[in-house]
Amino acid sequence: MVPMNPNYKPQTVQEYNLTLSRELPWHTGFQLSYIGNHSYNLLNIDPQNYIIPRDDCPAQGLPVNCIAAQRRAYPVFATSTATTGASEYDYIGYANTNELQAQITHTFGNGLLLQSYFTWQRTLTTSETGNGGGTPFSGNTGATTIIPAALTPGYSLANPLTSGEPLSQRLRAVYAPDPTLPAKTFQVNGHYQLPFGKGQRFLGNSHGIVNAVVSGYNISAFFLWHSGFFFSPYFTQFSAGTQGPGGRGIRLAPGKTGILPESQRTAKHWFDYQVPWDPNSGTPYAGQTYELTATANQGDFRNNIPLNYMTGPGFNNMDANIYKLTPIWRNLVLDFEAQIFNVYNHQNLAMPNKTGVITTAIGTPRTIQLQAKFIF
Repeated sequence: MVPMNPNYKPQTVQEYNLTLSRELPWHTGFQLSYIGNHSYNLLNIDPQNYIIPRDDCPAQGLPVNCIAAQRRAYPVFATSTATTGASEYDYIGYANTNELQAQITHTFGNGLLLQSYFTWQRTLTTSETGNGGGTPFSGNTGATTIIPAALTPGYSLANPLTSGEPLSQRLRAVYAPDPTLPAKTFQVNGHYQLPFGKGQRFLGNSHGIVNAVVSGYNISAFFLWHSGFFFSPYFTQFSAGTQGPGGRGIRLAPGKTGILPESQRTAKHWFDYQVPWDPNSGTPYAGQTYELTATANQGDFRNNIPLNYMTGPGFNNMDANIYKLTPIWRNLVLDFEAQIFNVYNHQNLAMPNKTGVITTAIGTPRTIQLQAKFIF
């Protein structure tokens, strides 16, 4: 159970947009839109009572990990644990989005319609929600992001409530891309009515049974591509002790990011995950991407791994629908459809695990579904 700040603030969004539309020659329409918004009073988890690892603990005669250290204000004694009862939901988060949309629509005279959309967006938030591939790597343990309790050094036992970084800096530490929204999306939709039957280009004089057999055929196709979702391996606001061997934390080594060039990313090696996995020797950094700290709480309260700074695999898929409309009697029409999902049987990769390996796929293999229904 996590307590809620009783001073309720409604979550609010301010949106602003600008759209330019132009009718071009050859039955073509073009539209360019900018959409921006600013959200505030979003929910964040503030760990007000978390036991903070402080650099000056040994100097004051306390254990290195500060287990016996003073807690922050407003303890929840019944459920006071590291990441639940020691925290409080508060209306302190914010987000900003800038989005550019381009749309082209072309109508051909022979019954063919094509629509294409491209969207580029940048959404930064302190309050990520949902999954989208960010969890569990991003440190989101619930419905919203936990902010750091204090960014050390600078936190003092003598002044536990007034020292350390202010709230604005603690929020800034988790102000990062939303893991549920890809940066780029491209979509193409098409529809074509085959020109057969009465009044059409071919067999235009047909009627009766002949017209019922050759007319009413339609094809629709839907293509979607988007770039990968954002994620962070080994990120956490509460040190990385659960990820490292022997209770030690994990930090990015000097000059390292772990990001591989796109040409080198494979399902077996999506990012450079090298960590000296030796729980006994305490192997220091020797060229690896990540290095182990002496303890989970060494140095900064938050490790130096950014939130949601990597991207996972992209996604592309095409679905199609072939259907025939056959008039039966008056307003009664038979609709027979063949729905094809994942037309070209493309495998889309899921998110990598903490060692940079992708072991699962998303979506389904090519599937054909037949159905018939009456429309009246």
